[in-house]
Amino acid sequence: MKSNTHQAADTNPFKNAPEIFQRIRSEVTVISFDLWGTLFDDRALRTDRMTFRERRIRYFQRALREAGVRIDYGTAKDAYQHARQVFDDYWRRQQAFDADIGMDAMLKFVGAAIPEPIRQNIIRYFQTVVNLVTLRMYPGTREAIHRLAGRYRLALISDTGWTPSWVLREQLRRNDILSCFALTIFSDETGVCKPHPSMFARVTDHFHVRPEQCMHVGDIPFTDLLGAKRAGFYAAWIYKPELETEITSESAPDWVAHSVAELTEDLMA
Repeated sequence: MKSNTHQAADTNPFKNAPEIFQRIRSEVTVISFDLWGTLFDDRALRTDRMTFRERRIRYFQRALREAGVRIDYGTAKDAYQHARQVFDDYWRRQQAFDADIGMDAMLKFVGAAIPEPIRQNIIRYFQTVVNLVTLRMYPGTREAIHRLAGRYRLALISDTGWTPSWVLREQLRRNDILSCFALTIFSDETGVCKPHPSMFARVTDHFHVRPEQCMHVGDIPFTDLLGAKRAGFYAAWIYKPELETEITSESAPDWVAHSVAELTEDLMA
């Protein structure tokens, strides 16, 4: 077992304790995963030369123009950012949010009333634009998930926003890992988002296991680590140096790795 792989070539101050990892290896039978930033690369995604964010903003501007409402790109961009702030408010309250909520926020921001069919067309575009490509997984992640599925029962716990659960399941299928998960949990289907305890309780209920038999793997301290620790799960952090300051005593991870591939090497050693 590699007990210090997370320390290579960076300033990560977290020290993995081999005795804790021995308990993880002996007790854990179920592993749940976050999606964005853990399995799928959450950096700016592009189709051709344009990010999905830019495509949504320009589509919103064009659709409003067709409905007789003219706004410039900067205003459309500000409306999109406003929707993000609304999403963040829901997230902090651990309430699910989706494209309907985001679209209402954008339309209210620009003071536009448009026909419902046009509104629905914009929502549909915002939801499905990512399917123009197959989302990237981090290197080695697909192979790691398949390896882990041979030893552990796997679940996915993901918050959603503009991109709904049915689109994300399609992306999991395209990446050939959907079948590896015996359970997929998405906030747009549960009505709450991480770190709400019910998101994690669904794992123990589905697999009929105790919390200490579960480990959750994710990158965001507030949602993944805090949620897992409060639920009684072990928490493995996919290390993001920019999020170090968000770690608290309550969300301190039990294990730290740079990637799912690295974590898998530790688990399967």
